[in-house]
Amino acid sequence: MKLNRLISIVTAAAITLSLMTFNVYAAVDKDGSLLNKIINAITDGADDDEDGYKSPVDFDYYQKKNPDIYAWIEIPGTDIDHPVLQNPDDDEYYTKYSWENKKSSKGSIFTQATYNTKDFSDPVTLIYGHRTNDGSMFGQLQKTYSDEEGFKEAEEIIIYLPDKELHYKVFASLPYGNEHILHYYNFTRLRMRETFFNNVFSASGVGVNINEDNSSADKDGIVILSTCLRGNNNKRYLVLAQLTEEID
Repeated sequence: MKLNRLISIVTAAAITLSLMTFNVYAAVDKDGSLLNKIINAITDGADDDEDGYKSPVDFDYYQKKNPDIYAWIEIPGTDIDHPVLQNPDDDEYYTKYSWENKKSSKGSIFTQATYNTKDFSDPVTLIYGHRTNDGSMFGQLQKTYSDEEGFKEAEEIIIYLPDKELHYKVFASLPYGNEHILHYYNFTRLRMRETFFNNVFSASGVGVNINEDNSSADKDGIVILSTCLRGNNNKRYLVLAQLTEEID
């Protein structure tokens, strides 16, 4: 009996509280605007979920300026924050043109259509940029990653695409020869892949930093950033990173 009486008291209190809340709400929201805002917030949230990934880069704007812009690269903690381009007809076009299609000695950040697709699904994607004296493009690359602390602090590379973003962790940086890596190595073949990465991991000397823990066993989903080596334009400086997360 005592339990039934307690339940009745609690139920009555809940009903009373609900009525009081409704009366307060009705007094405040006489024109229904508050209710509409609540409904709109709920439906907007549902729309966002249905739409999926929203890129922080306004690709519509940039692709109207230049349809060759298909991605964006950002390295947190550095000034590397640029569009990535690919000319379908001339692999070397963006060595001498800006993303705005203006003649420029600084060029742009780019990949080559002969060797890479534009969805970063290749085993290795090679991204080029000039080593500039003012630090733009890939002008900071060697300075940042040849330093042991810089190598650790700037280990994340983010690639933004219109429909997703890709997060990479840097696992190696080193001076390298001037041969075209994607021309000499077919990374779809396991033996050639192993040969290349064995060479990377066996490198030593000034400007070399290695962290094999940041790379996967199969060495798939790799980006390589490539620029001219300071002090020797007949060599390259490379930064290699492993895909660790895909957000779409």
